[in-house]
Amino acid sequence: MNDSSKRPMFPAWAWGAAVALAVITGYSVRQMQVDTSQLVQLRRQMETAQAQNRALQDQLELGRMVTSVMLAPDSRAFRLMPTNPILPPLHAYVHPHMGLALTAEQVRELPNGRTLQLWCVSRKGATLSVAIFRPSAGGVVEVLAPLNISLEEMAALAVTEEPAGGSPQPGGSPVWSAQVR
Repeated sequence: MNDSSKRPMFPAWAWGAAVALAVITGYSVRQMQVDTSQLVQLRRQMETAQAQNRALQDQLELGRMVTSVMLAPDSRAFRLMPTNPILPPLHAYVHPHMGLALTAEQVRELPNGRTLQLWCVSRKGATLSVAIFRPSAGGVVEVLAPLNISLEEMAALAVTEEPAGGSPQPGGSPVWSAQVR
């Protein structure tokens, strides 16, 4: 008999190397799946952080623009008084070119499906929608809206509570109002 016929087709060290290579490959594939999963999770977190950053930048820019209207020498200030004494007043600042800024703090949250709507009443009696808004979760109101009416034509400012999306005309009595003189 020939010695070569007694030898296995693959030596034991080759089987050991193959098993080690299979284990290393399996581990590498599993680690790659874990890394891919973590990468997807990190991308989602990054996208969320970027969206939050954009929202904060937008809020900061709105604050700057509202402050510009408030502090402009040509702006006129109005205090919209609530019909319910437990509500805080709203502050409106009207500038002939920059529009109308509306601010308030500690405004109560609205029920789902409800919104606040700012109206301008002209001296001729027409009611024009200026803005639709909701207070922030902290009760802050900060609105900047263009005006399609001059200050001389304005008789009053009013805010009503309306269905989400607003209404073409006020749906009830004002919750806040101010006369423009």
